[in-house]
Amino acid sequence: MARLCTRRVKGATHAILAHNHPSGVLTPSKEDIDVTDRLCQCGLILDIPIKDHLIVTMKKYFGFKEQNIMREISRSIKYVPPYKLKEQWLQEGEEIKKKALEEGKKMGMVLGVTKGRIEGESNKTIEIVKNMIADNEDILKIIKYTGLNEKEIEKIKIEIESKK
Repeated sequence: MARLCTRRVKGATHAILAHNHPSGVLTPSKEDIDVTDRLCQCGLILDIPIKDHLIVTMKKYFGFKEQNIMREISRSIKYVPPYKLKEQWLQEGEEIKKKALEEGKKMGMVLGVTKGRIEGESNKTIEIVKNMIADNEDILKIIKYTGLNEKEIEKIKIEIESKK
């Protein structure tokens, strides 16, 4: 079976697993994939990532990386120690919270700007109505140019008169 043939003490930064199939069949067995998965987890714990696993015969070889098996194994959580999963989930949770906060801030800014524009336009319309009332414009003309209804305009008239 495959062996982890390197030591961190000698400066190894990565490892490649290799074993032979004397039968000449290059197809990896379930056990080959399983042990690779376990050794990849060991490599992560030891800070020596496993880059590939080769199966060799007298004439050919089979590379797990070439066949995308290493990618599948890297996504596996079958042998990931529980503390590592917890760390990973906590980190993912923090990233999700951070993104949600950023999105919330963006949405708040958009809503705030929109609300400010609406209030500004409303205030501008009210000022126009006040000026038109001061100029004794006809109520139908005020409705036409401001888009307000008669009730709203009467309310503004009452407000103007109460301040006199």
